[in-house]
Amino acid sequence: MTRRLRIACVQLEPVFKDPAASMRRADELLVSVAPSTLDLLVLPEMAFTGYYFQSREDVDPFAEDATSGPTFQWAAQTARRLSCYVVVGLPTSSAADGSQLSSKEFYNSLLIVSPSGLLTHVYHKHHLFGGPPPERAVDYLWATAGAGFTALDLPFPSSSPHAQGGATFRLVPGICMDLNERDFAPTDEYALASFAAEQDADVLLVAMSWLDSAAEEGLREARDPEGTDGEDEWRDVLTYWVVRSMPLLGSGAALVCANRVGREGDTVFTGLSCALELKSRPQVVKYASKRRAEIVHAVVELPTRDD
Repeated sequence: MTRRLRIACVQLEPVFKDPAASMRRADELLVSVAPSTLDLLVLPEMAFTGYYFQSREDVDPFAEDATSGPTFQWAAQTARRLSCYVVVGLPTSSAADGSQLSSKEFYNSLLIVSPSGLLTHVYHKHHLFGGPPPERAVDYLWATAGAGFTALDLPFPSSSPHAQGGATFRLVPGICMDLNERDFAPTDEYALASFAAEQDADVLLVAMSWLDSAAEEGLREARDPEGTDGEDEWRDVLTYWVVRSMPLLGSGAALVCANRVGREGDTVFTGLSCALELKSRPQVVKYASKRRAEIVHAVVELPTRDD
């Protein structure tokens, strides 16, 4: 039997440092999604807080307890309402509220929440973006790198045609820079995708705050201020994501990239959330625009397994 996964990516424009407002924006996008029509709902990296924190002191008021904070509560409620897994990015802290700043570690994290609203896993970003100060430090200004990659065997939600008999799909989560080598090292190791291939992943899922490099260089606004030029640019971005997934090509695994849109300061994010099937010739199932907040729905075919 061909296995398929029903996916939606929430391409969100967060309100920087206003998680409640960002959650309202997500809820507005999700209003049209009916219960039991999805298996997996994916939101971007740092989905509700925004991305560009400048220090540990800056992120501290927004870092959450992964097991009980506002993002977990939102994800659990949404997962139960829609009867699907919810994957969402956020900053987390290793210490309880009120602890001394010096005793805390902060992580750029993903929560994976089950259709019943239970916390299934917390993943910490393994490859931090930027570089040690005084370079463009970004994640290094506040975050601790996670210990490594992980693979999760998740039962299909009860509404899935594949739910009978305890069937599972194997998910490898990553966060944005994880798709590259650590600190952009000039290697051809493809660390995240190689791990996913070794683990026989069905889905490589990457939550993103991926930058629009052309806009950062001042080229995009000069050429197309509304962000509507398109075909070559979306092909360039999606092709890069496929290239960084090279070890999975031919496996039939799905690549799911949930990116954000909008701007923080001079930084513009590139959108283009997508779902692809990494067959011998990659197939784009669905992709989003570069600038609009929207939901991308896709049904992806998963690899055939002997067991």
